[in-house]
Amino acid sequence: MACPDSWYLSGLFLLLNFTMINCSIFKTHSETVPRASTTIDNFLDNVRNGTWQDPVLKVRNNKADKASLECLTLSGEFSKRNSQSLIKHSGLICIDIDVKDNPEVQSKRQALMDDKYTYSVFTSTGGYGLAILFRIDPERHLDAFFGLSKYIADTYHLVVDQSCKDVTRLRYVSWDPDLYKADKLPPIFKHYLEKPKF
Repeated sequence: MACPDSWYLSGLFLLLNFTMINCSIFKTHSETVPRASTTIDNFLDNVRNGTWQDPVLKVRNNKADKASLECLTLSGEFSKRNSQSLIKHSGLICIDIDVKDNPEVQSKRQALMDDKYTYSVFTSTGGYGLAILFRIDPERHLDAFFGLSKYIADTYHLVVDQSCKDVTRLRYVSWDPDLYKADKLPPIFKHYLEKPKF
C-alpha cells in the first residue's frame, strides 16, 4: 500500500505535468498558422499579471478592435488552425458565458470558482463575461461540451456560448488581476448526455 508521501508526490507530479500542456498562439484571429506555443498556465499567469493589460483596456474603452488582439487555442496545440492539424489536445475546454445572454453572470462568479470541476475562471476580453476552464477527456470533447452546457444551465441558470464546442475555438487574450486558478487538479468532467435509443 502506498504511503501518504507517495500519494502526495504522485499528485504533485500530475499537477506539474499538467501545467506543461501547450496551446497555440495566433497573432490575430485571421491567422491560420500559429506564431508560437505556450503553456496553459503561462497564459493564465499573463492574464492575471497584466501582460496584455494595455491592449485589452483599449478594447474595453472602445479605442481598439478586439480583432487586433492575439488569441490562443486553449483546447490544444496546432500546426495549423483546423481540427486535422491538432498536435495534442490540452485536456481542457474553455466555456464562454457572455453577458448579452447572461446579464447576471458576474454575480455567479464565486459559485463557479467554487465548483469542483472548475480549473480557472477569468473575465473575458470585453470585461463583462466570464471564461471558465474545465478538464475533459480529449477523446470526448464534443460530448463534454454538451454535458457542460446542460450542467451549467441546470446548476447556475446560465447560457453557454455554443461556439465553444469547436476544438479550434480561439480565445482572445485578456486581463483580470483576480483570475482564479485551482490549487489542485479538479476531476475530469464526465457527465455526458444520454444518447437517444432507437
